[in-house]
Amino acid sequence: MSHFDIIHNVFALMEGAYSQNTIKSYYADVVHFVDWCDANDIVAFPISDANLIKFIDDHRMSHKYSTIRRKFSALKKINSILGYDDVEHSQIFNLLLRKMKRSQNQKRRQAKGINHDLLIRMINSQKNNITDIRNKAILSLGYDFLARRSELVALKTSNIDFLKSGGIRSIIRRSKNDQFGEGRLVYGSKRSAKLLKTWMKQLPNNSEYLFRPVYNEKILSRALCERSINEIIKNLS
Repeated sequence: MSHFDIIHNVFALMEGAYSQNTIKSYYADVVHFVDWCDANDIVAFPISDANLIKFIDDHRMSHKYSTIRRKFSALKKINSILGYDDVEHSQIFNLLLRKMKRSQNQKRRQAKGINHDLLIRMINSQKNNITDIRNKAILSLGYDFLARRSELVALKTSNIDFLKSGGIRSIIRRSKNDQFGEGRLVYGSKRSAKLLKTWMKQLPNNSEYLFRPVYNEKILSRALCERSINEIIKNLS
């Protein structure tokens, strides 16, 4: 049984004991760690102090201290539910966390609204590796479709129609304001069509979900998490 099968079984047990928002938050954090472990040929569970140190070292420049602490909390919870002993953290682990905390500005910043000029700057700031190719398509489609995070990660390749005019047509199957799942028709620009075609060329054959995680330039076989969309936008803006 794979780690993802084990995780799905654990979260099935948690249904009803925790709120849906808590479960979604735990799931996003745990899946991020498992993806990182798979990309680095590391056994995710039981979690170990040595692997957590490597995880901190890989993410201390791209993640906030509070984000790392939250991820550790979720990992400890799932590790415990799986029946493993709590991790005894070494002094190296504690020192790395203290360095991370002291090196980052803890002041809260108001998120910027994304207008067209900022969108283009964000897209143009990306390179041409697989991760950035995906991120450019996410930014452009999210802007054109006025899509929420949950709607972007739920998009499937079969939902996308490339039009003769050069643009895109798609359907958002279910949204927060569409409780009966009737869906809504959305259109994208030629810019989005071009960026999306470049991303879709990177996808494996018969790929179901449109946006998938990328680790070490390897596209993983599942849908991207909502929180990943949020982090992409926050980091670029």
